[in-house]
Amino acid sequence: MCVTERTPALTCVRLADAAVAAGAFETLCSLSQSCDLVVVTSRQHVIQDLTLEWLDRHYAGLFEEVYFGNHFALQGASRKKSDICK
Repeated sequence: MCVTERTPALTCVRLADAAVAAGAFETLCSLSQSCDLVVVTSRQHVIQDLTLEWLDRHYAGLFEEVYFGNHFALQGASRKKSDICK
């Protein structure tokens, strides 16, 4: 489920319909030829499935891993992006 006290339903709808930046897919495809691409996000675990579905819909197969910082979550540990990237 996507709705929590800190993640209202409207936020979930916006995430699901978020637009892709023009040229992003082509640029990431080019980068993926010489780099292993990962996503590091502060998004909460409660919207993890929604985020992964969006990435798969728009950037299928481009990212090796997706790391969630779980910032401002009511449950679960939170990790700084800088700590994830170490």
